[in-house]
Amino acid sequence: MASFPHTHLFHGPSKTIAISGPHIHVLDSTSGALLHSTTTPDARPVRCAAVDPAGAHLATAGDDKMLRVELPKKPTHIAFARAGQTLVVADKFGDVFSYPLIPAPAPAEPAPTVGGTLVLGHTSLLTALQLSPDGRHVLTADRDEHIRASRFPAGHVVQSFCLGHTRFVSAIHVPRAEPRVLVSGGGDPVLKVWAWRAGALLYDVPVADAVRAFLAVRPVRRARGVAPDGTPKPPGRRGEGAQEAEEEADAEGEEDESADAGDEATPAPAGASEEPGEPPEPVLVVHKIETLRLGARLAVVFSAVGATALFWFALPPDPMAAPDGLVVVHAHDFGRPVVQFALVDGAADQLWVSVDTHWTDEGAAPDVPTHVRLVQLSLNAATEVTPPPALLAALNSTCLIPATESELAALELYEPLTSLPKNMDAAHDPMNRDAEPEASQTGTKRSAKAAAKMRTRMALLEHGAPAAKKVKSSESGEIAGEAMDEA
Repeated sequence: MASFPHTHLFHGPSKTIAISGPHIHVLDSTSGALLHSTTTPDARPVRCAAVDPAGAHLATAGDDKMLRVELPKKPTHIAFARAGQTLVVADKFGDVFSYPLIPAPAPAEPAPTVGGTLVLGHTSLLTALQLSPDGRHVLTADRDEHIRASRFPAGHVVQSFCLGHTRFVSAIHVPRAEPRVLVSGGGDPVLKVWAWRAGALLYDVPVADAVRAFLAVRPVRRARGVAPDGTPKPPGRRGEGAQEAEEEADAEGEEDESADAGDEATPAPAGASEEPGEPPEPVLVVHKIETLRLGARLAVVFSAVGATALFWFALPPDPMAAPDGLVVVHAHDFGRPVVQFALVDGAADQLWVSVDTHWTDEGAAPDVPTHVRLVQLSLNAATEVTPPPALLAALNSTCLIPATESELAALELYEPLTSLPKNMDAAHDPMNRDAEPEASQTGTKRSAKAAAKMRTRMALLEHGAPAAKKVKSSESGEIAGEAMDEA
């Protein structure tokens, strides 16, 4: 029987966390012994997860929009602030909220709604979020090609914009070893390296040719109103006249979100197509970017949605200087789509890599039980570590939870292949605001998405947030940001 792939991995000096769909496992990093495990029946998959810097707390969120308190919209990313006492959450409506790790005691008569503190807002779906290594800035990216660096927690103070992508941005990374630079990627055929405090593009690294040969999963559009497992979705809650107006608007928003999710990608083998004789074009979506030290050089490691390989390249000796020649992008093929990878704590050149062993294709090898691999990188090669340590053996045995076809489909591992590109009609656009006419044209209330954005703008005005300004910055950018805070 098929098993859940490990969709999130966190390796620490004493404990390792593996998340498999809706299930969470905590293991001893040395012996591989399973310390704790949650196997809640009928639970929804975990979409976002983060571990605090001390390795003491794990935060998760999913489609149920719960993170200790109810979230206003479905989350896309979670991060801990530097001190580990604040959670920062990005959502599908382009907003970033902060929440205390330990909420204040509930009053005798609780307020009707519980929410976080609004930090900032985009006008597009947020796809990536990272706090700077010093914890003083929050960097966000969206589906409309924008990257924004803002002060944290005063998100209305904009440090810079990194503008230059021509397609969606889906992954960003600021190396702890070189916090002056930002590496970003998404649907463009290149990764971009920025001096992010100044919003200046340093150079591009072409990656499309290296990645294209390993893009095994292609997007296949489902009909509207069809669930990930191919069954019809239940009718929405629109039009329930007994509800109050505000509750009805919330229900309408949930239906809109559900419809968006219903139009997302279904994994398909390479060569599958909606029309005979016309195989779908491969779609490049950078999934994750990390950096590690390989000798004296800083290397960028990244994965792509639906690609069977892990990719890496070395930055120039001075990452702020453009490379002298062509940057060589290396790849290590696992034969199955890479789901997730994580750095090995205490080993500068090793990575945990989780693959989708359930994926099949006519050219793929027979099903293999090895869900997680341990890989050692060099500047131009990768080798799988043997014999496997006890922790790796546990990840490939003790932590495997059986899953049905419908449970695997609900993970939507390859959803970004359809939801992020913009070459789609309005009905399939998760951030479309023109699908429903405005109230002034029809006499009906505005769409839930437009109403949500209006509430965000009103909240900013109520808090007296000034209009965002771009702060010209280089080495003096920190001083300029602080001056705006004091003003």
